[in-house]
Amino acid sequence: MKVLPAMAAMMLLGSSVPFLSASEASVAPVCIMGRTWTAPDGLIHMGFPGSVIEVGFTGTKSIKIIAGCPEQDKEAHFNVTLDTIPLERLEVKGPVREYVISDTLDKDEFYRIRLVRRTEAWQGVARFGGFVVDEGTEWLDCKELPERRLMFIGDSITGGDKNEYIPPFSHFGNHTHNAEMAFGWELGRRLEAQVHLVSYGGKGIVRDWSGNTEEVKAAEFFERAVPDTAEAVWDHALYQPDAVVICLGTNDFTPGVLDVEAYAAPYIRFVERILEVHPDARVVVCSSPMHNPEDAGWGGPRAKALEASLDAVVAHFNEARPDRVRKVKLGYRPGSPFDSHPIAPQHQEIADELEPVLRDWLGW
Repeated sequence: MKVLPAMAAMMLLGSSVPFLSASEASVAPVCIMGRTWTAPDGLIHMGFPGSVIEVGFTGTKSIKIIAGCPEQDKEAHFNVTLDTIPLERLEVKGPVREYVISDTLDKDEFYRIRLVRRTEAWQGVARFGGFVVDEGTEWLDCKELPERRLMFIGDSITGGDKNEYIPPFSHFGNHTHNAEMAFGWELGRRLEAQVHLVSYGGKGIVRDWSGNTEEVKAAEFFERAVPDTAEAVWDHALYQPDAVVICLGTNDFTPGVLDVEAYAAPYIRFVERILEVHPDARVVVCSSPMHNPEDAGWGGPRAKALEASLDAVVAHFNEARPDRVRKVKLGYRPGSPFDSHPIAPQHQEIADELEPVLRDWLGW
């Protein structure tokens, strides 16, 4: 059975990518939500968490996906759903090969398979090359998506890092990252909106969690379809959000407290760029749910400085562009006793804080 590669550039979910099946030269309208990039070799690269590939079909007893994650010591995990039924989590690792999604299908039934990237950007770039199905398979058109569109820009919090790491019920590992349970996806479900997560764990506005200022930062990965691939330039016209929610600053302030004015200035430039490419969007800037304001030793000074910086950002735009940028002070979310990242129920609480703001502001 010959493996045939993907054939065309990425389009939005609700449209389709001509993606060849391996059993015959038929074109599957693969539906994509989130940022992806079609590389020169024809493989579709998926690097941001929460990105989606979906396909509908009938006429086959089995379906396999051709995928890989070839970076050393990296693996990309996916939630897999057959219609509304969750299947076993898919771990994509190593060279591109076939992965069985299901081999117990009824040829006379109609199905939709959806894969949602669970894991963070730093955990490897998944490559997709096509499907393996029976001859005679018929492909279904993509489903229409809601007109409402949201974008969430952030770090490991936005990406759902370790939100399922709740010992003793789970042990530490990549399988505990689940972007579909992060607050952005939850808000998409509640508000019946499309969602793009543009997040990269460990990163910030001016530096990463270790203090490194040379690695990719938010202003750079915002411009990319794949965060660490400079040539994978994202076309902002493909997705115009109604609102952009930014949750950055945790990593900037981890190495130490930054000067308010010095931090606010690059943050303002970043928001100006967002409004340049998304001129109709509203922007929400959030404090860090990992900074405990009651902690006088570590969290308190960082929470105070970050919030003062965000106040300066909002004040700037209130003069230049009234009511285009608002701040939301998120409550402290302590994670689990074993890790400081918010766990899934705490992501629900973050969504609780943001939902009324977005509903009121956007008239939803």
